[in-house]
Amino acid sequence: MADSWDVLRRSVIESLDRPDRSVRRALRGGQRLERRVPKSLKDERLEAMALDQIVLEGDHPVFAPAFLAVEHYVERNFGRWRIDGGMPALADALTKRLDERGVDVRFGVWAHEVQLSADRVTGVITDQGAVPADLVIWCAPRLPTPVSLPPGLPIIPASRTLIRLGPDAPDLPADVIAHGNPPLHLWNSGTDAWTIAHHNAEDPLVALVRVGIDLRNHVIERHDLSPVDLVAMGTWGWQWQGWMTVGTRPSRGYGDTLYFAGANAHPGATLERIGSATATIAERVGKA
Repeated sequence: MADSWDVLRRSVIESLDRPDRSVRRALRGGQRLERRVPKSLKDERLEAMALDQIVLEGDHPVFAPAFLAVEHYVERNFGRWRIDGGMPALADALTKRLDERGVDVRFGVWAHEVQLSADRVTGVITDQGAVPADLVIWCAPRLPTPVSLPPGLPIIPASRTLIRLGPDAPDLPADVIAHGNPPLHLWNSGTDAWTIAHHNAEDPLVALVRVGIDLRNHVIERHDLSPVDLVAMGTWGWQWQGWMTVGTRPSRGYGDTLYFAGANAHPGATLERIGSATATIAERVGKA
């Protein structure tokens, strides 16, 4: 696993270039999770631990490459990180940092297109007019015109139930995955706010009771979002369709004047992957 992680990190996650066949061979890109996991783990409970998060993210083990399992190796050896205060705290920290750096932040502006001249980006078109730019890093929920959508299918995310708990709610770990059938993922998204990712087989609060977590009498606010609701908000990424999906997600273009990060882009939609993408882009771009 250590060798696979080193190749994956250096040649895929931290690279803006399309991986070549040598990378595919090193990662055994032809192997799929559906076959590799049962061969390596002889217990259905361990299989569920390896596969459930992939399913909740909107992928299918039949089409997902086996090297995705290396994430479990990384977590066991380097630990997991989380943000105290959840996403609101992250947004506040970013806002403060941008202000300290003198960045012109414009709220409520919808960017939808990049301007081009001689195969270079010259600006961004928004609902409030054009903004000149020599270089653009695009992180919006939808790709800009005239960039083509990557081949394959967009991810259809699991449903989300957003809840706010009262002061007498039981203490919970910040991140919980219940490996049932179907699985659920519960995590803290800021102070008393929690998010549950689940497949709509039944009320997720009822399903949590079966694993010893009863929050039903502590919910003071609730919002349910179906996959249709979530897709209407923007793209959640692109489904794995085998190994070569690595090379089809956008990373850069137009003479290195346009870079991509976020759910639409390489290497993926989680905060960890987006953080890796932005760090790689920052290193490539250099100091402003």
